[in-house]
Amino acid sequence: MDNREVIGKLKGIRMNILGYRIALLFVGLFYLTYFFLPEWVMEDERMTILTYVMIIITGPVVAIGVSGATKLKGKSKELYNDLLSSMIEYAYYEQDRGFTDIEVGTFGIIKIGNIYYSNNYFQGHYKGVGVRQADVIIQKETYIDEKSSITKYFDGRIFEFTTDKITAQNVKVFSRGYESWLNINDRRVDVDDLFFNDNFDVFSAEPSEAQEILTREMIEHLLILQNQNRSIGFRFGVGKVFVAINGTRQFDVNSIDKIIYDKDFVIAKEGIQLIKDLIDGLGIGDKYIMCEDE
Repeated sequence: MDNREVIGKLKGIRMNILGYRIALLFVGLFYLTYFFLPEWVMEDERMTILTYVMIIITGPVVAIGVSGATKLKGKSKELYNDLLSSMIEYAYYEQDRGFTDIEVGTFGIIKIGNIYYSNNYFQGHYKGVGVRQADVIIQKETYIDEKSSITKYFDGRIFEFTTDKITAQNVKVFSRGYESWLNINDRRVDVDDLFFNDNFDVFSAEPSEAQEILTREMIEHLLILQNQNRSIGFRFGVGKVFVAINGTRQFDVNSIDKIIYDKDFVIAKEGIQLIKDLIDGLGIGDKYIMCEDE
């Protein structure tokens, strides 16, 4: 099944899901109207008979609608995974799943507030590198004199790359447009590139590890990524690279949006391409593994 055929099937599924939702909406409106009817109407014998008839009719409608929508969402997920698998190996996508706040806390790339939400989970494999990513929103709500104030820490995409190319214990690299909100006790490290130092803050308990990570090639790639994504943070640890891009979201489209092949395929492809660009740009992939699109 080619990508255009997959998009066509997704379009049909989403239209059916929309139909189920409209039917359920009408059932809901019926019962909402029923409860607001005057008491004298409710006590009318004909109204009582009509109520029983409507319950008999709407019960199966609700059951079929809920069951049908659930099955179609499962099929939509399967097809969307097929679409993504044509772009990257071992693709798996789950719209309603994300990273937990505990997971993101261990990533050490953004502070966790007391309001947290994550969805659009994706995982795959590219050039020997395992990738997991999700959309994440982190906020901090504080109260002063019973008035609440919300500070947004983060609203974007967080990536976890698993690779054997990284041996450093803990090196953080944040663009000047990225606010981690973390209490960083590590030393700030400068490299032999004034332009890079003007655009990034580097922190490490062991400056030698930062120098090892920030090769001339890595510096050039990080500057390119920073130019493309102004608010971006990296943390290099043993066997892991974590990347947070503030202000950008996942390639997901709403399950009932109208499907437009060129638009939806491009959205998905750009989302996967960003993963590939990060892996290639960070130099953490196996250069000897050639992928289908190369």
